[in-house]
Parts: sequence; structure tokens; C-alpha cells
Amino acid sequence: MNRLKAFVFVILCLVGTFSNAQTKTSATKNTTTTKKTPTKKPVSKASAKSNIKPPADVAKTIKPTSPPPPPTPPTPPQEVNPISSKDQPIEFEAGFTLAIPVRTFHLFQRLGFGVDGAAHYRLQNKLKDLAVGVRANYAYFLAKPTSTFFKSESTSLVNLLADAKYNLPYHFFAGAGLGVGVALKSSGSSVGFAKAIYAGYAVELPDNSLLFSLFFAQSMSGTKNLGIRAAIQL
Repeated sequence: MNRLKAFVFVILCLVGTFSNAQTKTSATKNTTTTKKTPTKKPVSKASAKSNIKPPADVAKTIKPTSPPPPPTPPTPPQEVNPISSKDQPIEFEAGFTLAIPVRTFHLFQRLGFGVDGAAHYRLQNKLKDLAVGVRANYAYFLAKPTSTFFKSESTSLVNLLADAKYNLPYHFFAGAGLGVGVALKSSGSSVGFAKAIYAGYAVELPDNSLLFSLFFAQSMSGTKNLGIRAAIQL
């Protein structure tokens, strides 16, 4: 009987010891499970490359545009005529005159007609309206019929003048000239002091101008005359 009690006691001790050991083992596993942090799986290079999207093709994303037009070739410079261009500082005039004698010249002559020409250099900057140059003209005056008291003969007048012309507002202009005059007659010739003053109006054209003016001229003493002049300015 005592042996049986001792055997049961030993069995109970072994069962208690085994249950305590099993309880400690499960507690240890739970603690280890709670403290253990999950670790990330290493990503292979192949999968990393597969996740990176390749860049879009720039050539495909850009919309095609039409090519720019070819550059326009420069216009070749046009030749400028130094005579007819208004941009040139030198101005030329050529025209005709019609005049009547006055004072004592009227006693011997009745009507005169001729040609007139001039070349002017237009000044710049503040004096751009002033032009200076030379003027030359020739006029032939018809003689009056011979009377009992006077013997008349035709006369040719030639003038060479230093001339100045000033452009006024509204296309008006005025000028004057001084120089040498020659009177030619069948009986002989004479030289004297010549002068002329004039005023007129310019009709502007695309390439040149038409000049109409009234003038008073004298080739020498006794040859005074009044007239009109029509000229083209080149």
C-alpha cells in the first residue's frame, strides 16, 4: 500500500513537471513571436528593373511640325539715278522762258523767248531748304519795226549767274542770281553786270517736279525784261 502511494506520488510529480515545462515553452514562443519584426524580402535587380517604366520616346511624343518656309532672298539694291532721284543733293533744271522788254529796252524790242538751265546743290541739316549753284540762260528778243526816229535790231542776251534758291512752305520757292551778261547785236556786242530775281511754284511729280516762275532779269544796263519760266527739275 505504501509502495502504491509512493508510485502515484511520483507519477503526479512527473506530470506536474512536464506541464510546467510545456507552459514555459509556449510562453517563450509567444514572446519570441511578438518581438520578432518582419523583414522585407530583398528585391532582386531584375524585378527592380521591371518596375521602372522606360522613358517615353521623345520623338513620338512631340507632334510633327511643318518645316519653316525657306528664307526670302534679299532684294537686290536698285540702281539710283543721281540726276532724277530726289534723294541726291544736286538738283538740275531745264526749261523755256518767255519775256517782254521793259523800260528803255521796250523801245527797241518787242518779245523775247529762250532757254534756261540751272544746277543747284541742296544744303543739309538746318539749311536743307536752301540750294546754291549756277544758272545760265539765253534769250532772243525780236526787234520792233524801224521807225523814223529809231532803228531797231534783234538782240540776244546770254547770262551766267551764281544762283541761290530757297524752298518756301506749300511748294513755293524764291531765288536770285548775280553774274555776267552779254548782249549780242548785229552791230556789235557788249558785256555788263547781270542780275535776276524770281519766285514760283513747284508741282510735285513721282520722280521730278515742274517749276513755274515769274522773273525779272537784266543782262546789262538797258536790257531789263520781265518773263515767265517753265522748267522741269530732275
